[in-house]
Amino acid sequence: MPAVEGKLQIEYVDPNTLRPFDGNPRTINETGLEKLQRSVEEFGFVNPILAQKGTRTIIAGHQRLKAAQAAGLTEVPVVWLDVDDVTAKAYNIADNRTAEESEWDFGPLADLLQELDSGALDLTLTGFNDDEIERIMNWAPPEAEMGSLSDLADVGEKDTEQITLVVHMGEADGFRRKLREIAKNNPDTDDIAPMGWALEQVLTAYERLSDRQL
Repeated sequence: MPAVEGKLQIEYVDPNTLRPFDGNPRTINETGLEKLQRSVEEFGFVNPILAQKGTRTIIAGHQRLKAAQAAGLTEVPVVWLDVDDVTAKAYNIADNRTAEESEWDFGPLADLLQELDSGALDLTLTGFNDDEIERIMNWAPPEAEMGSLSDLADVGEKDTEQITLVVHMGEADGFRRKLREIAKNNPDTDDIAPMGWALEQVLTAYERLSDRQL
């Protein structure tokens, strides 16, 4: 049985009457908050906050609440969830964690930006800055062939931008998660830099695979 049953209903409330979850593990930087605020001001507050019924504690939507307050909104949409503290905290983590599993498919993304590039809309409202938008719209699929790590010294400026763009826009979190998984196999339990050890294993494996393919 799901923890939340029945149809969800939205109520508009004063944002200042909601209580942030003191242990919320997710944060946002100033640039991200500015982007959220611009989105709220341009598109409206279209993604309701989830809050615990009775306590008015926010379960999901802390950053949206900050953006709404920065934008001067006097009302925000809220969905009240009648759940206990354990369920509320678990969903808080799940909501943030599952959002990290999605990645950008740069081909369709480039097509969408090209379609929107008519002058009728400020494309930075998508959350990407001008440099990122330009690189995405000029994106091309990477070559399928693999070389050795030494080849990285010979890549051109465009190739470097491609690599940087992929890591910057969705791959970095996945890469770090994989490194953490590999780091669990570190035989030195006292290693103060297990991620460095994991990265060394990745690079060694990459060189070995490259040597077999060349």
